[in-house]
Amino acid sequence: MRFFLKIFLSFLVTVLLASVVLFWSGHYLRAKLDEHVRQNQHELLLERLELITILETQGVDAVRQKLALSPFKNSLLIFDAQNQDLSGRLLPDELLENILGEPYTVVSSAEMPASSIEKKSHSLGEHGPKIEGPTSHHPLLVQDPENQSYTLAFMPMPPRWWLVVREYPLLPLGVIVVSSLVVFLQASHLSKPIRRLRKMTMALARGDLTARAIVKQGRFPDELHDLENDFNFMAGQLEELFHAQNRLLRDVSHELRSPLARIRVALGLMEQAHTDADGNLDRMVLELERLDELIGQIITVSSPSVPGKVRRDILVDLGEMIRNVVADGRFETARQEQALVLDHVDTALLWADASNLHSAMDNVLRNALQHSGQKGLVHAALIRQDNQARFVVSDQGPGVPEEDLQRIFLPFYRVESSRMKCYGGFGLGLAIAARVAKEHGGSIAARNRNEGGLEVTITLPLESNTAVDNEDILL
Repeated sequence: MRFFLKIFLSFLVTVLLASVVLFWSGHYLRAKLDEHVRQNQHELLLERLELITILETQGVDAVRQKLALSPFKNSLLIFDAQNQDLSGRLLPDELLENILGEPYTVVSSAEMPASSIEKKSHSLGEHGPKIEGPTSHHPLLVQDPENQSYTLAFMPMPPRWWLVVREYPLLPLGVIVVSSLVVFLQASHLSKPIRRLRKMTMALARGDLTARAIVKQGRFPDELHDLENDFNFMAGQLEELFHAQNRLLRDVSHELRSPLARIRVALGLMEQAHTDADGNLDRMVLELERLDELIGQIITVSSPSVPGKVRRDILVDLGEMIRNVVADGRFETARQEQALVLDHVDTALLWADASNLHSAMDNVLRNALQHSGQKGLVHAALIRQDNQARFVVSDQGPGVPEEDLQRIFLPFYRVESSRMKCYGGFGLGLAIAARVAKEHGGSIAARNRNEGGLEVTITLPLESNTAVDNEDILL
């Protein structure tokens, strides 16, 4: 059974069910409604006869009092010679034209005794009233003792469906409730696989390559079933490609370490043999150190990790760690006349991999210093809010285009603007910081400041006070 047929049959079943309920209700209630209509018409005719008698004998004031107390005051209309309703109701012109435009009969109470109405009422057919003459529903013209003419008429009868709603209010409510329940169950059944697939799609987008759609066995295959299988195949292929790429980077990086070590030894021997050598050897040593740093960063980025996994190694004082990171940054930037300001540091404790977390914060700070330029100003702060700590670093660099604010945390991604190659770097520092933040259950985000420059924030969850009692803290 295909998905289209499911939708089609679901709507068809709902419509048929509602139709059956309405048909059964109409057939079951028809006799009761007909009896109710006949009884109501009979009582209206008797009430009108009583009003005619009162009008002819006691006058219009007595009729007005009687009509105000009558249970049929909303169904009976009495107009004077100027076509004004005695009850003072304002009626639509269209309704007045329909009522007063019908042919009317001049009658008196003597011409229509109650026994006549009673007799005609009992002789009504089963398909509705067929009253002729003075007892019909046509307007009647009656005179009071002062020979003033008044017209007595009935309000138009409401449609049958309104009578059903008024006399049996639970019936349409029940139809609505049952139909809504059936439609809800059908919609829930049809949309449940889509919700599951959407959940797995979001998990895959967040980096959980193990996310798979749950394909229930025994279900009739349809387009959604095929889509779930295709999604699982795609997720498997992505996971395999991702791990293959990481293995390649890791293996290549490890293989490069051996010749790099041999080159480093050779350079050391050359330095010993040529003590008066020029700056070329120093340059070669510097480039080897940069290459060694790059290989180390590649190994860090490509090492396997479990998404959402929180590392809990030792209890770290984040405030003291930030002070150490800032002190290192000030030492390295003194030659470039850059200013590194530590605005605020709150006390914050966290179970963490101290080495990786220190590296992540150092990378964020170095990135800001690197892009602030000569004599630039960088601000850093550690802010504790509720059960979270935020390490905020802002610089005075050129900033990042809005469309690249999320991509700068990807490995090897470099912005194609003034904030790029002229500042050096491999495009791995922020990627490592994002990875470490994620491994510690936190997050990293960047935004462009209104006054210029970029602001990067690492947010980390903190431990409660009870979790750190009697524990050794690593500073």
